[in-house]
Amino acid sequence: MLKQAKEPLPHPTLYAPDLPEAVEKVMIKALARKPANRYASMGRFSKALEKLLTEKKRAAKQGVIPNVPPVDSYENPETVWQIDNQETFSEQETCDELEEISDSYRQGSIPPASSHNKVVFSRSIWLAILGLSGTMILIVGWFILKPGSHPLPTATSPFLTAPDSFTPPVSTSSSFFATPNPGHTETPFPSPTNTPAQVLQQGSTMVRPKDQMVMVYVPDGTFTMGDTASHAQSECLRISTECVPIKDITFIDEAPPHSVTLNAFWIDQTEVSNAMYALCVRAGKCTDNTNGSNNLPAVNVSWFEASKYCVWAGGRLPTEAEWEKAAHGTDGSMFPWGDSAPSCSKANYLASSDGGCPGKAVSVDSNQSGASPYGALNMVGNVWEWVADWFDGSYYSYSPLSNPKGPDPTKYKVMRGGSFANQVGFMIPTGRGSYNPNDKLNSIGFRCAADP
Repeated sequence: MLKQAKEPLPHPTLYAPDLPEAVEKVMIKALARKPANRYASMGRFSKALEKLLTEKKRAAKQGVIPNVPPVDSYENPETVWQIDNQETFSEQETCDELEEISDSYRQGSIPPASSHNKVVFSRSIWLAILGLSGTMILIVGWFILKPGSHPLPTATSPFLTAPDSFTPPVSTSSSFFATPNPGHTETPFPSPTNTPAQVLQQGSTMVRPKDQMVMVYVPDGTFTMGDTASHAQSECLRISTECVPIKDITFIDEAPPHSVTLNAFWIDQTEVSNAMYALCVRAGKCTDNTNGSNNLPAVNVSWFEASKYCVWAGGRLPTEAEWEKAAHGTDGSMFPWGDSAPSCSKANYLASSDGGCPGKAVSVDSNQSGASPYGALNMVGNVWEWVADWFDGSYYSYSPLSNPKGPDPTKYKVMRGGSFANQVGFMIPTGRGSYNPNDKLNSIGFRCAADP
């Protein structure tokens, strides 16, 4: 505001170089700082503009400008301007005044107003000011945008497109109207791409976030579950002289063999370790009944505690059918690793040959040469493993053929796989065991499963 009040008015041609000199004179006079140096009335100013826009020849004769019409008649093209006191003036006088005021402005001084430049307003001064401002904007805009001075946008411009084919402009900057920075290069957003989903198949693995357990993927499909007692005994005797059938204990509850179809599922690659179980204890979700080094299987855990851990970790105990499929696959192999005889490098069991196995639980990631077709370790031997089902010795005779969940509750829960304290006859994946779900042993552990 101080700059506007003290400094001289800048020449309009600084902003519009091609502005005619006559228009510049009108603007300088209309915008003079002192009221006495401006047009005496809107009528005078209008007359000067009318002369410039219509490009009429100057005339020396006197003219009379009619009264200013009411606002609602401004849109009438026949309307003409007139000052209220019917003041008359010549066009030559107007031009002389323009010349005088322009020359004085260039010399840095504005001459005093002549006697006839007194301002006479019978209407509101604010109407005059608003009219002056609007008119000046129109005049400057007309000369800046007059034909030939600036090219108009064409129909190929994104800002001027035929209505039936309008496509809004696309901006890759943060602000559509942002001023470009010469030293900055805009990096366009990358085009969206479709990331293909992981194709799950045999051999796929994932890590469970809660305890960092590696889980292996078991595809859906059908396998043969169970075996006849006679076949299981003959196969066991074929591969080991230590396979001595025990009446009413071994090979009596896995008949009849039957086809079972399962949905795909995940199962832990190893038995849950002490270190993993301790995480659940620290989270306040499990009871600490384990002991031993971190990488040994978590034992002395009841079925209920094992189930609680799996839920906390984001899974569940596997069903008996899921466990058996994960243990030896779909090709009917006798053991997880195939049909070859067991050894202490493949399974941890009670053995008198092969130098003898440790006779106690070993690390959950041991015996890797005895892995199942899906990559699960120690599916037989080391420690028994709780599964979800209640135990019923005759369940196979009436179980569903698709995704069986076990019989109605009974006294015992199923455990699978045998342990370091059992002979080779218990290392067969079809073998079944059972135990009170409230009890705990140092030879019973567990692993978890989950749905994809």
